[in-house]
Amino acid sequence: MGDSSLPWIHANPRINAYEKEQKYVLTIYWIFTLVTTVGYGDFVGSTKGEYWLTVLIQFLGVLIFSIMSFLVLQVL
Repeated sequence: MGDSSLPWIHANPRINAYEKEQKYVLTIYWIFTLVTTVGYGDFVGSTKGEYWLTVLIQFLGVLIFSIMSFLVLQVL
């Protein structure tokens, strides 16, 4: 398969083809997708702009959910 001493991310040829800036965007996208439990699904971005838009939408979703939870707890 490959050199087992390398982490999988270094051995992945698709990721190795990215520039350094693209790797950072992909990392931030991956972290937000993981934390918001949106999952990886069938739809993924193909450009930096699409990844940033996805991160923004996920962040807004968490923000709206937090505000709504706060408002519900204020009523109780």
